[in-house]
Amino acid sequence: GVEVYLLYDDLGCTYNIPTKYFKKLMKVGVKVRAFQPFRPFINSSVNNRNHRKVCVIDGNIGYTGGINLADEYINIDCKFGKWKDCGIRVEGKTCDDFVLTFIQMWNDTLKKKEVHIADYEHYLFQDYQPQTTTTYSLFVNDSPHDNESTSENVYLKMIDQAAKYLYITTPYLVIDHNLKSTLILAAHSGVDVRIIIPGVPDKKVTYQLTKAFASQLVKEGVKVYFYKPGFIHAKSFICDDLYSVIGTANLDYRSLYLHYECSLFVCDKQLTYSVKEDYQRTLDDCEEVTSKLLTTNVFTRAWRALLRMLAPLF
Repeated sequence: GVEVYLLYDDLGCTYNIPTKYFKKLMKVGVKVRAFQPFRPFINSSVNNRNHRKVCVIDGNIGYTGGINLADEYINIDCKFGKWKDCGIRVEGKTCDDFVLTFIQMWNDTLKKKEVHIADYEHYLFQDYQPQTTTTYSLFVNDSPHDNESTSENVYLKMIDQAAKYLYITTPYLVIDHNLKSTLILAAHSGVDVRIIIPGVPDKKVTYQLTKAFASQLVKEGVKVYFYKPGFIHAKSFICDDLYSVIGTANLDYRSLYLHYECSLFVCDKQLTYSVKEDYQRTLDDCEEVTSKLLTTNVFTRAWRALLRMLAPLF
């Protein structure tokens, strides 16, 4: 008797889902919609994918982070080695933002004659009682149709205000001039800037770009680490034992400018310390990237230089 809504990105599922899978779900009562159904012709919107991960239960429990519904995320399918990810659970009034985000995207997939979710208040948190708290959170939504990247602005703000340390995890490190220069400035200012990237790539060309940008940052004092056991898919920022961001936005052009993304910015010492502890345990499985480790021949350097020019395409 539970209402179950499933919204999936069509292109992201094209090669991984059996043909009749969604029909089986609909047959047992699951309401299923595809976001941006793939069409075999040139269309600029084909790049605007739904990269958000939102799960909300009874308007009272919400989840977001890097975790998709796929076998590799729970290490059943280990084609990229051990998979490391990060997610966050919230309860209470904050879940309203999760609900509204989902309903907006769900309604956007429907045609005019189809039944939209109009009574959104029915799905919101109902038992709200104001409480004194020292925890503050902000649900960050990003759309390719915005004039600027909200996710990038949040990341830039955290880098800029870091005084002691800034710990980052990202599967892709394909950054623009603003992010690169701000990270370097933080490192030059004495901030302990650390970035964990995968040790095993899922996309080989993008991985060459990640190494190219890593090489530039390492030379400027940013500490970069390979996650040796496999692929790190977590997207997290931790700053000065106070601020943390956990969400879906990678440090690459696609996430920051082309995709629909979401993250949760939290100001809370206890949560940030918990995420920091996990980060430090992860560092035990990492190898620090050095200039010597990234030394390559002239052909590889030329290839990476070309890729940097084409970075917005990745």
